[in-house]
Amino acid sequence: MREIKFRITYQHGETGRITCRYIFLGQPIPDLGRGWSIIGKDQYTGLHDSEGKEIYEGDIVAVSPYRKYAITVDNFHGYRFMWGKGQLYKSVAIDGKIIGTIYENPELIE
Repeated sequence: MREIKFRITYQHGETGRITCRYIFLGQPIPDLGRGWSIIGKDQYTGLHDSEGKEIYEGDIVAVSPYRKYAITVDNFHGYRFMWGKGQLYKSVAIDGKIIGTIYENPELIE
C-alpha cells in the first residue's frame, strides 16, 4: 500500500515566488504567513520517475522530447497522463523524467 501524502504549493502575492511543503494525510496544512496563498494541493501517486523522484499530481513528465504529460488523478481509474489542455490519454506507466510542474512551468504542456 502506498503512502498517502500531498505536496502543497504556495505562491507569494507580491514576489510571485513559488514554494512547496510536503505533508502526510492527517497533518495540518502549513501556513506560510502573510502574502502566501495556496495554489495547489497535489497527491502523491506512489510512482517514481526514471530517476527515482516521487511523482505527484501536477508534475510534468517528459517521456521523449516531443511527448510531455501533466499528471492528473482519476479516483476511479488511477493516475493518468494529460497531454496539452484537457485531453485524457492513457494510464501511467512511467518511463520518463519529471521536468517541472503545472504551476511553475505551464508552458511545457502548451
